[in-house]
Amino acid sequence: STIWALFSSAAPRRRGRSKDVDLTGSGAGEQDLEDRHFWARAGHFFYLAERIKEHYYVKRNLYPRRIILVRHGESQGNVDQAMYAHIPDNMIPLTEHGVEQAKGLGRKLKDIVGGESVLFYVSPYTRAMQTWETLVGEMDPPVYEAREEPRIREQDFGNFQKSQPKMQRIKDERERFGRFFYRFPSGESGADVYDRLSSFLEDLETEMNSPSCYDNYVLVCHGLLMRLFLMRYYRWTVDQFEEVWNPGNCGIYILDRGSDGRFQINPSFPLKVGAAGEMATEDQIGEMCRRRNGNRIASKGRAAKKTTLPGTMPGLTTFLHYLKLVKKASKMAQDKKGFFGRVKDSIVTPFQTSDIENDLLDVIKANYEDPEKTNERGRSEGKIRQA
Repeated sequence: STIWALFSSAAPRRRGRSKDVDLTGSGAGEQDLEDRHFWARAGHFFYLAERIKEHYYVKRNLYPRRIILVRHGESQGNVDQAMYAHIPDNMIPLTEHGVEQAKGLGRKLKDIVGGESVLFYVSPYTRAMQTWETLVGEMDPPVYEAREEPRIREQDFGNFQKSQPKMQRIKDERERFGRFFYRFPSGESGADVYDRLSSFLEDLETEMNSPSCYDNYVLVCHGLLMRLFLMRYYRWTVDQFEEVWNPGNCGIYILDRGSDGRFQINPSFPLKVGAAGEMATEDQIGEMCRRRNGNRIASKGRAAKKTTLPGTMPGLTTFLHYLKLVKKASKMAQDKKGFFGRVKDSIVTPFQTSDIENDLLDVIKANYEDPEKTNERGRSEGKIRQA
């Protein structure tokens, strides 16, 4: 109703028409026809604005509170690497100490998430599955769902791995070649894992943008996957990735959503960085969380872009983002059957989509309130008026 009132109040000002508009079609004059055209476009606008409100503001308000990355507990392969020569990597279980680590982590996560809902993504490897089963028993979240996700499995080091001396020579060669690009014989490189993880992150973004998203997203996976997740999400360079160490067994990274909508690494669970594996400082973590534009390593003659989530962008940037959404919604409305389909066939067709978009932008600009200038009480109403 607020959106409709905005457009109704703007209509006479834009067109200079009387408020007494013949919507029945009984008048045959050119004046009435133009008014009918305009109010049909108003209906089209209302449809677009509702879609924006639904997919733009509601989405941001329902965005998850945090993303938690969990490494599995201590496995028998961590204790005795000779096991990889005769037991498939995906079938190696936890040790008793690894189970205790998972129990302790479950109690810690229970304190962090409280009674909030949780969606778990779990690697299909036995050690990851056992870690999840143990920690979820300690967490006992009131609302949760768990999904097996093969794309967050461990890096493939080959089938049955070589004897320990041969495998050590291969790993030494990897250190000289670079951990990200080195591909194990019959296995994967870090770049291969990055590619499949990127596919998963696209689906994760879609899931988190849905109205039914959970408060917390927990990935129970592997050390390399956790580092690559941060690399992909924060757009680190390869050199930045190489500086970060794997977390220990049942180590976690927590990405908290701030008031600006961005996810930041919680410094209470810091990363190890550098040749000596020292704990990263808060300043270093803050620098790691500044997402780059396409991993840009140099720029000239243009300002560097800042990446922000929808709903956090002020001024002209907000309008341009609205315009992209309207173009998508316009296509939806043009294909819409029923009332809007009939409107399109009979009245809206003579008008170009750009006209409708311009009307929308004019109303947004005329009624825009800078969120930073509104008080906390009226902040949500101001956002709806922007839509």
